[in-house]
Amino acid sequence: MTPMSKSFFGAGSVILTIGGTLLALKGELPSTSLFGFGLGSYGIGICLLGFAFLIAGIITLTEPAFQLLSNSWQSRSTNWVYTKVRVSVDELPGLYADFKRIFGNDIATLESMKLWLARNEDIVWRITGKRGDEPDNVVGFFELIPLTKPAVRQLNAGRLDARRMTFRHVASRGNRSTAYYIGSVGALMNNRQYKFATMYTLIEHLREIAARSAVCLFARPVTPDGLRLIKAYSFQKVSSRMLDSESVWKLDLPQNPDLDKLDRVYRNVLRNRTGNA
Repeated sequence: MTPMSKSFFGAGSVILTIGGTLLALKGELPSTSLFGFGLGSYGIGICLLGFAFLIAGIITLTEPAFQLLSNSWQSRSTNWVYTKVRVSVDELPGLYADFKRIFGNDIATLESMKLWLARNEDIVWRITGKRGDEPDNVVGFFELIPLTKPAVRQLNAGRLDARRMTFRHVASRGNRSTAYYIGSVGALMNNRQYKFATMYTLIEHLREIAARSAVCLFARPVTPDGLRLIKAYSFQKVSSRMLDSESVWKLDLPQNPDLDKLDRVYRNVLRNRTGNA
């Protein structure tokens, strides 16, 4: 109880006692009056004043709780903002543990990925999310590997995927590539918000890349969810002889592609702007 609420409760109790006493005296001294008003009238007025002090005490007592609830509601209603952040070679081992947890061993080795990043640091991205003044949370990640021309030829021939990719298949940062391999894409929590934020950020990243020129995308779905998305986005199998989960899939994007049909669902759910870092 705050000092102010104690004062209001104390004053209210004293005033109610006085008012109650006057009401009690009314029965003993019915004819007694003061300035033309009977004891009952004074008793009722003083009791009302006492009740007003008690209400003020209740308000001051409960105000912090209402403020806390209000802040909590405002925090929940504040939009999330998502940011993509490059993952450095030194940061990769920590994120790679999440790759393994989600995809198992059906991915490139950590050593191979370190060599990729040594050649081009714009490959692995983590997605952070924050709401209002809250600290950043890691929401998800994605890999987008710029490819050399020999890598594209091998992918089209069905002889290459990320598991066998070396740094020689990765275009260096100074060489603009027109073909990219979508590697691991995952949300750190199995909930709709994190999944949608991850996909929304990836699609916006692809929009930026395809704004410069037409690009060709390759991917190999590792999970059933990945295979569903690959088919939903009209990727085509490179090799009809291979199983869906083993074959690389391909999609050609024109320059400045209309990706609204791809990210409309994610954008409408998230209703936010994605930042870049």
